[in-house]
Amino acid sequence: MVFNKTGRRLKASFGLKYGVDFIKSARCYCYLGITFNLSGSMNQAQNELRLKGLKAYFALKRSIDIWSLETKSLFRLFDSLIAPVFTYGCPVWFYEINFVKLLTTNTLHKDPRASMTKIATDQSEQIHLKFLIWTMGLSNKAANLVCWGDTGRAPIAIQTIKQALDYLQ
Repeated sequence: MVFNKTGRRLKASFGLKYGVDFIKSARCYCYLGITFNLSGSMNQAQNELRLKGLKAYFALKRSIDIWSLETKSLFRLFDSLIAPVFTYGCPVWFYEINFVKLLTTNTLHKDPRASMTKIATDQSEQIHLKFLIWTMGLSNKAANLVCWGDTGRAPIAIQTIKQALDYLQ
């Protein structure tokens, strides 16, 4: 796939050929479950992974009774059944999550509250926060910092970065 910053498709007259056949231009291409966009943006891939993660989250939510399990067991279920779904392929797309953007621009420490609010807007973190709110039995309007703090869990972006760095080594 040839990436093009403008997002416009390349014409067949561009000269991409395989043997005698011209290679058609496409807006996106799915390879091993990750959707690559013509512009190089990974937003579409992250959105599709988020939808698959939500599907796994609702399947888990439908099949268990949270009051009969300990919180630690619920977190273990989340980490083994739901998190791998929406963090799939993170070495490819992790540079687009807000946590990495804040780290690379060196703005994470300047306003921690605003930074945490921005981290919570990531698509993968929204599933994590939904799960934490459901586990603790809170209202949907509960503060994100309360959810992370009371459960002792860190944003899922930290796990994603660790997974990506382990892959790159």
